[in-house]
Amino acid sequence: HGAVDKLTHCTQQMLALARSSAQASSVHDQAPIDLADLLEEAASTWLDVALRRQTELEFEIQPASCLGSRWMLQELLGNLIDNAIKHSPAGAQVTVRCGLDSKQRPFLEVEDQGPGIPVAERDQIFEPFFRSSLATSSGSGLGLAIVREVANRHQASVSLLETPAQRGTRVRITFAAGLQTSPSSESSALA
Repeated sequence: HGAVDKLTHCTQQMLALARSSAQASSVHDQAPIDLADLLEEAASTWLDVALRRQTELEFEIQPASCLGSRWMLQELLGNLIDNAIKHSPAGAQVTVRCGLDSKQRPFLEVEDQGPGIPVAERDQIFEPFFRSSLATSSGSGLGLAIVREVANRHQASVSLLETPAQRGTRVRITFAAGLQTSPSSESSALA
């Protein structure tokens, strides 16, 4: 049963990678995307998975919007959250954020408390089928390749940032500035 689940997951990821490639998609379905709404959807999708893995899933939501393809951004965020949960030990915290950076650019960010990514592997980690030497769970090595492909389709940058505890992984997707949110929007947090 476990092998079938892994095969299904790998097949779904390969299809997602193919669908998000430049050859298959020109991102014609771009529309304004409220990143706070995207994170709220992710909360309802991933909360049960996190609970089963004994991981605390926290959301830090600030108002932010970007132009993009909703299904592609859901795929991007899902892969980041899935990786963070899989590679964090039981009892760890995974934090998902959105907001505007200091240059008023919208961003999505996922931070975990897993083993992190060795500096020597950071250039390779977004290549299809590459798996970190510190990976703590099985996987196909396609999740971060999908993230990079979707980010590229949205002219967004992908950054690996240092975590405050100097342990774990913090991935940020930064979109171009332009689409602003209403100033009356309030911050919210889901746990």
